[in-house]
Amino acid sequence: MSNEHFELNNEVGVPSEKELHVPGYIFPTSVERLAETGMVRGDVAEQQDTGQYFWFDGTIWVPFGSPSRVTVTNVTTTGNIEFEDHIIEASSLGGDIDLNLPPVTNQMITVKNLDPTYAVRIVPNGTDKIELSGPYSLSAQFNSVTLYGNPASGNWGIIAKV
Repeated sequence: MSNEHFELNNEVGVPSEKELHVPGYIFPTSVERLAETGMVRGDVAEQQDTGQYFWFDGTIWVPFGSPSRVTVTNVTTTGNIEFEDHIIEASSLGGDIDLNLPPVTNQMITVKNLDPTYAVRIVPNGTDKIELSGPYSLSAQFNSVTLYGNPASGNWGIIAKV
């Protein structure tokens, strides 16, 4: 792991130390300082000037929206998940729904199945994977999953599932 992961890099949305805060934390810009703070995978921080939230995946900070900018998208048929989609609520008009992920990017997406009868299948793009595997299915009503993208690995990781 190199220090560049912790410097401001707008291409991947990795914030710098001076831009992030969580009560009691000043975020490090080096691996050595990271070890000193005791930060662990799953820590969350907010970028002060934009309100953007970041989740620490153990290696880099991954952006994932803010309370004022989270979008909820309702879908009823098979289609594509867009970069702007933060939360997708799916309820079928008749039949299972396939939701196609975009290429892996530094973003978080939550998909929830609201349908009591039909499944929602989340399909990775091309050779991308979800937890190193293929499509992910939400087969029961109110099942949900939150994914985060890791472009370096071409993998969508699962943060939470119900």
